[in-house]
Amino acid sequence: MLPKQSEMDGIVQQIYTAMRQNTHLQSTLMIVCGDHGMNDAGNHGGSSPGETSTGLIFMSPKFTQITNGSSCPTDPKHSFEFYHSIEQSDIVPTLADVDKVWLLLENARQVLQLIEATGPGPSFEQASSKLSCPDSSTDIQELGCDWQEISQLLEARSRDSSPDDAKLLVYHLDQPPQHMSRVTNVPLFLILDTQLRFLRSAHLSALDITITSILLQHVSFFALGNSNSISSIDLSNAYNGVGGYNVGLVGFLTFVSNWAGPLWWTSATVLLLLQHDFTRRDRSQVKASSPPPPPPSETSELVGTHSTTRNSQESSLFNHLLCLTLFTTITTLSVMAACTALRTHLFIWTVFSPKYLFTMAWTIGQHLVVNVLFGSLLFWCGDVTRLVG
Repeated sequence: MLPKQSEMDGIVQQIYTAMRQNTHLQSTLMIVCGDHGMNDAGNHGGSSPGETSTGLIFMSPKFTQITNGSSCPTDPKHSFEFYHSIEQSDIVPTLADVDKVWLLLENARQVLQLIEATGPGPSFEQASSKLSCPDSSTDIQELGCDWQEISQLLEARSRDSSPDDAKLLVYHLDQPPQHMSRVTNVPLFLILDTQLRFLRSAHLSALDITITSILLQHVSFFALGNSNSISSIDLSNAYNGVGGYNVGLVGFLTFVSNWAGPLWWTSATVLLLLQHDFTRRDRSQVKASSPPPPPPSETSELVGTHSTTRNSQESSLFNHLLCLTLFTTITTLSVMAACTALRTHLFIWTVFSPKYLFTMAWTIGQHLVVNVLFGSLLFWCGDVTRLVG
């Protein structure tokens, strides 16, 4: 740990030295912040003071103009509080003030609306100018006085600044994105179609089709940019055609957009199974019609053989779903056992829990709903269409 800390200290020193020596960089603000602390054992993820206390440093050559030249702002106090502690909620307002970001005003209004909804009291928009701030007796009235002061300061400062700068971030948030889908995935579907053409010409057995379907469903899921991390979930298609928030519809669109590859291979697997069954039926019909009528004993044997072949043909979908269910059951139980055995591990919430959630999505969404229900419906429709045609 010490060698790495010394290395990072040298990197920070090089950057700050460059900021001091170059005139055009002397107004730069350098922020160094950790994402977590550590305990005495060198681990993190818990709730101990060492793990929840994160280092934060603001450095700029301009700070030398407002300080008395001391090497540190204050003397160290005690462990994990070397200078003074700040609230995490104060970081964004501070940076917003430094960079003249006016979007903070709209965020503050949303917070105040939540506060108004939790208890009785006047509206901040209507009563903040009427409040007598020196006589404020409740927390809500005191917050309203602070809001009134902030509003007046921002209104005064906005008259001296460009309205384009003040509405820049708001403009970007209000403009809907023009491209909601992952354009980079379009060539991948062409590759999937090429793979399907090759598999159809290979005339695979029913078991080979099932194994290929399992492999390609999982490969296509990761090939389209997904992972076992919650942060990789693509929400760009979750609101396509949706006027308002609907948990069912948004959840459905989110699943379809992220499991597009496995969904595609479910329909492709149905085509392979139908081709397999139709080929076997055609061959059975040719064999049954080509030889001359056999003796009675041979006829009974042929009828029995044809009946057995037909039953095996009709059960190809059932055998396919049976193998898929066996694979899904084994993988789900394995993940559940791993999460149970490692429930006290450091990465239980960051690694194993997301994996468990994705496994449930694969089991319930992809297997039960898509492979079993949707796949069976497609197979039935394809079989009926072939028989009618």
